Amino acid sequence: MDKMLRVAVIGVSLEGIGNSHSRSVIANKNTELAYICEVNEEWAKDRSALYGAPYCTDYHDLLDKDDIDIAIVCVPDHLHAQVVSDFLHAGKHVLCEKPLALTSEDCQRMLDADRETEAKLMIGQVCRKTPVFVKAKQIVDEGVIGDLVYIESEYSHNYSTMPIHWRNSYEYPRHGFTGGACHSVDLLRWFAGNPTEVFAYGNHKLLGPEYGPCDDTMCAMMRFPNDVVGRVFVSIGCMSPGTGIRTLLYGTKGTIIMAANNPHLTLYLGQLDFEKRETVLGNGHLYNNGIQIPVALGSHNTAAELEEFVDIILNDKPVTVTCREGADTVAVCVAAIESSQTGKPVQIEYCK
Repeated sequence: MDKMLRVAVIGVSLEGIGNSHSRSVIANKNTELAYICEVNEEWAKDRSALYGAPYCTDYHDLLDKDDIDIAIVCVPDHLHAQVVSDFLHAGKHVLCEKPLALTSEDCQRMLDADRETEAKLMIGQVCRKTPVFVKAKQIVDEGVIGDLVYIESEYSHNYSTMPIHWRNSYEYPRHGFTGGACHSVDLLRWFAGNPTEVFAYGNHKLLGPEYGPCDDTMCAMMRFPNDVVGRVFVSIGCMSPGTGIRTLLYGTKGTIIMAANNPHLTLYLGQLDFEKRETVLGNGHLYNNGIQIPVALGSHNTAAELEEFVDIILNDKPVTVTCREGADTVAVCVAAIESSQTGKPVQIEYCK
């Protein structure tokens, strides 16, 4: 179905993720960038000139406009609940950046708004569109590495190279586990389901007080369904090559080692003779007793997110990365932070 959907991007700073979303809207054959909204008027004017779309500084000015079909929400995390709820109640479809929120209360508020309205809400857990992780999901779902045994993922991002801004707030503390490691948590949930219990340790040895009050490094062990054990590591101050989100999946028949910034995943198998071998391996080749399977790069594949959301809207399909998915990821993050603060294992409580 060919139809142009008009999109407003809410939160378009000079360097933020709103820019990637704006470019994706412009590139998509079924969308038009109708408005950008940014509270900093200097930035708004700059982005308006760059993308050729009118701007406003208050998203409330857009709620009643008939020429907006989709709002892409890229505002600071603690503002998601209000902005998303307002657009849903205004009848606009919403693509909300990760994490869904910083608290369980805000997640519940958005779940309620999603149930109360007819507009569609999708959460931008972009790792589910990263080619290497998509390929790994295919391999796991087809049983190539057998039953999962142990899974782990790490998020490392040196915030000291970034400007001091809302991420470093003392009024609305944004813990790196929720703000960054939500990528890793969501990935492990995608592969193994919702964990039931978490035990975590954290410390604050890398970033100065100007970068906020939260621990800058944390490690969390989790218990997943089917007796799967998992681990998530996060550091927002360590020296690292960036947010590769290195992820390992150990199964009863094989192992997958991968990262978003690598042009291949490595698959280790005890037996190469399995069903759908050609479909899974493609043009992969043996390398040091493993099989390197080439994949496209695309760690922030907002274009694929938008393409899927447009298809969902135009063809009235169910949303895949639902508000529930986003809320469940935040629930794990909240529990992990509580565990690191109390020194005790925490049973994870999911929103209703």
